[in-house]
Amino acid sequence: MADVAYTARASTRDLVYDSIMQLDLPKDANGNFTHNAITTFITGLNRQMKSQFNLIGEGEGMKPLLDKTSDISKIKSTDTANYLTVLRASKREAEEETKKTNDGTVIQPTFSTRTDAQEEADRLNQIYQAVIGAKEGATKAIIEKVGTDITDSVIRTIDGTDYKGIDDYQLSELVDAAIQGAARPATSDILTLLNNVVSHTFDFQKRVSHNVELLKARAAKLAAYGVNVDETHLVLVTMANVEAAAKEEYGSEFRPALRTLRRTFTYNHKHDATSFETILKALAEADEVRNLKDAPPPSEHQANALSDSMSYLTKLMQDTMVEEDATTYSGYETANAATSDSDSSYDTKRSKKKSKKKKKKDTKKSKGRKSEERTSYKDNPCKHCRKFKCRKQHKGLSEDKCFWNKKYNGWRPKSICDEMEIPFKPRHKFPDSDASSSEGESD
Repeated sequence: MADVAYTARASTRDLVYDSIMQLDLPKDANGNFTHNAITTFITGLNRQMKSQFNLIGEGEGMKPLLDKTSDISKIKSTDTANYLTVLRASKREAEEETKKTNDGTVIQPTFSTRTDAQEEADRLNQIYQAVIGAKEGATKAIIEKVGTDITDSVIRTIDGTDYKGIDDYQLSELVDAAIQGAARPATSDILTLLNNVVSHTFDFQKRVSHNVELLKARAAKLAAYGVNVDETHLVLVTMANVEAAAKEEYGSEFRPALRTLRRTFTYNHKHDATSFETILKALAEADEVRNLKDAPPPSEHQANALSDSMSYLTKLMQDTMVEEDATTYSGYETANAATSDSDSSYDTKRSKKKSKKKKKKDTKKSKGRKSEERTSYKDNPCKHCRKFKCRKQHKGLSEDKCFWNKKYNGWRPKSICDEMEIPFKPRHKFPDSDASSSEGESD
C-alpha cells in the first residue's frame, strides 16, 4: 500500500495538469487576457478540479483545494499516517462521542486492532499524496496558462531568488493573482453587462426555468466585477418578460399564474430566494400546459417591457429637448429682432419691400430692355457691382462711386457701405437732383 501512495501523487499530478490544459484562455497579441476571459477560465478550473476523484472530498473532488479554508487545502506533503496515529485518533473520537451520550452508553473506537489501523493509515497516506499531486498539477497548468510574470509573486520567495515549496502557498492565491493580472475592464463595459441583465429578453420557445438560468449566468459575470445582482433584480426582469408574453396569444397560459402571484406578493414586496422559488414554481406550472412552439423566435431587436419603457423614456427626453431647443431658438430670434439696431431693422423692411416689388416686376413682360442690362455681372466694369453680382452697367461713372440703385444715386443702407469698406454718403449730399425726387424708391 505504501507504493500506491507514491504512485498516487504522480498519476494525479499528470491527470489534473492535462485536464486543466484543455481549458482555453484567449489572449491578445501582447499576451494579455481580459477579466471576462479569466473568470471563464476559473469556472472551467473549478469544474475540472471537482471531477477529480477524492475519497475525502465529500462529493466535491479536488475542488476544495481552491478554497484556503477547507480541510483539504491544509494538507501538507509531509503529512503521514501510521497505525498509532489512527488508533489514537479513533480512541479520541470514541471518547468525545461517549461524552455526548446522556444514558451512560460507551462508544467503542472504530479501529481497535493494529492491522485495521495500518490499513486505514495506508488509505489516508494515499489520499494525502493524491491531494498534493493535484495541487502540483494545478499549479503547473495555471502558471503555463497565465504566465510567470503574474504567478511569480505567489510561487517565488520575497527576494525572488528561489521558488517556494508546495506547502508554502495556496491554490487560491494563484487564482487571485490571475484575476488581478487581467487587463482592467472599462467602466462602460461593466455598465454594458449590467444593461444586458436588465434588458434581458426571454426566449419563450423554451421554458421559463431555462431562461432564468441564462439570466443568472449573466448576473454571475457581474459578480466578478463586484456588482451584486440579487433576487430582487432577477424577479423584476423575469416578471417583466412574463407580463409582456401574457399580453400575446402564445402567453395566455401565464395569465392565471400572474393573477395568483399578484395576490400573493404586493408590488413593493422585497423578494428573496424563497419568494423567487415560489414565482418560478407558478410559472413552471404554466409552462406545462402551454405550447412552446406557438411562441415566436426571439429577435435581435425584440425588447421586453423593461427595455420598451427605457426606450420610451429616452425618446420622451429627446422630444422634450427638441421642443425646448425650438422654443429657445424662436425666443432668440424674437429677442434678436427686438434688440437689433435701426439699420438692421431698416434692412429687413427694405428687403421685404424689395422682394414684393421684384415679384410684381417678374409678372410683367420685360420689353425694351437694353442689351447691356442682359449681360453677365462678370462684364460689369464696376468692381463693386461685380462683387455683388449686379448686371446693370453704369457707364461714365468712376469706380469710386458705385450706383447700385440708379434712382437713389448711392448705396443704401449703411451696412452695405460698411461691407464694401467705402465711406457712407447720406442721400441728401448727392448733387444729383434725381436723388431727392426718388426718396424711398429702389430697384
